[in-house]
Amino acid sequence: PYAAQASLPGQPTSVAWYRGRFDVPEEGDVPAAWAVYLPFFYQGGQIWVNGKLAGNVPESTPAVRVRWERPQLFSLPPGLLQPHGNVLAIRAAAAPTSAVQYFPQVTVGPLADLQPSADRRTFWVRTMPQVTVVVCLLVAGFMLFIYWRRRSEVR
Repeated sequence: PYAAQASLPGQPTSVAWYRGRFDVPEEGDVPAAWAVYLPFFYQGGQIWVNGKLAGNVPESTPAVRVRWERPQLFSLPPGLLQPHGNVLAIRAAAAPTSAVQYFPQVTVGPLADLQPSADRRTFWVRTMPQVTVVVCLLVAGFMLFIYWRRRSEVR
């Protein structure tokens, strides 16, 4: 994980590139599908594996500002990986002025191993806040119902 000031005050922001290498098991041991997992990718960007575009997350435009808090799981196409020396390059879009640029810990591995992590993070980041809102609305409705039924009672 990485966090840094996106730019100096008064300076324009710029994109950031992150690069790493990884190996996969030999042909007989390779699972059917591999993936790249990012727990969040706030400003969006692109995922490149061995010089080929493997995924794209929409970036902010002058009209729309994005903040992708949900997990990003990119399934890698078959034949893209080689046994040794795979290069993963990630282009992270520029953060808004005077913001902190965050970059998550990246995980590369079999899709079957990464899917549970993505599902769990989706539950806590997307589903749980929605459930919380619904429960709060139900409790508020219940309290209003009690008040409506007993509003004539005053201390």
